[in-house]
Amino acid sequence: MRENIEFPKSEMEQKGYFWDSVFYEKEDEFECIYIVIKSDDFSNIMMDESELVVTPFRDVYEKFRTTCWAPEPYIDLEPVFCFNSSLTFSG
Repeated sequence: MRENIEFPKSEMEQKGYFWDSVFYEKEDEFECIYIVIKSDDFSNIMMDESELVVTPFRDVYEKFRTTCWAPEPYIDLEPVFCFNSSLTFSG
């Protein structure tokens, strides 16, 4: 991704969101990646990828998804963790 950042950026722009942050957690029995996505309007995110103009990033993403993704559905943490618009902690 770092070598050709324009490819994932292009796909995310088409889809209407971007990966803001990625967090990694490792326990004795599992490893987790938490991906924080941002969008100006989550109601307009592309759900049907049939119109996506794919880039070479798609092959990398699909390999990652099929190799590393848990077979269970992902857990949407939005109801649990809600940040303000600048993604800072209030305190």
